[in-house]
Amino acid sequence: MCYTVNVAKKENSQALYNAVALCAVGTEKVVSNELKKLGLGVTESVYGKVRFKADLAGLYRSLMGLRAADRVLLEAASFHAADFDALFEKTQAVAWEKLVPSFPLGWFYQFYLNQFILIFSFFSIFSKSL
Repeated sequence: MCYTVNVAKKENSQALYNAVALCAVGTEKVVSNELKKLGLGVTESVYGKVRFKADLAGLYRSLMGLRAADRVLLEAASFHAADFDALFEKTQAVAWEKLVPSFPLGWFYQFYLNQFILIFSFFSIFSKSL
C-alpha cells in the first residue's frame, strides 16, 4: 500500500495536496463529477476511490461538498516497505510537522506524534491485508 504527499507549488504559492475520496464501488463516476463541479482536478478513478489534487481551500470544499463520498483522505507519504520495521522507519521519516500543527507543550507533541505514527503504521499493515 502506498501513501503519497506530493506538495507542488502553484504560481500563486498555494500548495497542492494529493487526496483520495473513498466511495462505494460503482459510484466513482458520481464522485468524479462532484469533484469537477467543485473545481478540483481528478487524477485517477479506480474501484472505490477517486484521487484528486487540491489546495487547502479545495480540501475544505471537498469535505463539505462531496455527497457521494464516504471519506476524504490526505495522502501523507509514498514508499514501499518490506516489513514492519521498514514501515515504521519510513513512516517516522515523513515530515509530519508540515501536516500536524505544533503544540506549545513539547513532550505532549512528541508523545502525540509517536502515537500517530504507530497508529498510521498499524493501519497500513491491516489495510494491506484486506
